[in-house]
Amino acid sequence: MEMIVHNPSAGVYAATSDFVHAIEVRDPSRFLFVAGTMGLDPAGVPGATLEEQLELVWTNLRAILAEAGMSVDNIVRLTS
Repeated sequence: MEMIVHNPSAGVYAATSDFVHAIEVRDPSRFLFVAGTMGLDPAGVPGATLEEQLELVWTNLRAILAEAGMSVDNIVRLTS
């Protein structure tokens, strides 16, 4: 898979070190669509605080990605 960053220098505001305007993905070999996950531990118990629930969301997401041989580096889009 080849990823090409597109940051036009004219007609749009400048990109920054942590933001690009677009990334073109060429020849992806596979996609994983994750239905979503909640802030629940392995027993199905929610975190007691928002911070704990958010940590569980990311822990669960990492586990789901790992099952497919992926990591958070493979995330293209995340909706919250």
